[in-house]
Amino acid sequence: MATETKEAVVSVAVLRADSTIHIPENIRRELGLAEGESVTMRLAAKDGTLTLRPDPEIPTEDAWAYTPEHDARIARAMHRPFFEVSEEELERISEADDPQQAARELIAEKTANA
Repeated sequence: MATETKEAVVSVAVLRADSTIHIPENIRRELGLAEGESVTMRLAAKDGTLTLRPDPEIPTEDAWAYTPEHDARIARAMHRPFFEVSEEELERISEADDPQQAARELIAEKTANA
């Protein structure tokens, strides 16, 4: 049984004895899946939502960016305060004897004023 709305394509799938699930045709079509292609499934611990996505082909050298550890770092970074830096402040950093220290001081100053 399938239901299609503007927001979602919903189908019922049955778990087979061999632990396989047949992905209904309308879902395969919507995801652009062909026989033999792999998918990524993510189970949300909070509400039990199962997300199914086509498995992207990721070059080996870029695989680090798709690890749970990297996802966690990105999530932490997104919750940190951010601020704008003026051209004068960038000049001050680039012309400093120790640009890294100058950048740290500017961050401390901006964070204290946030």
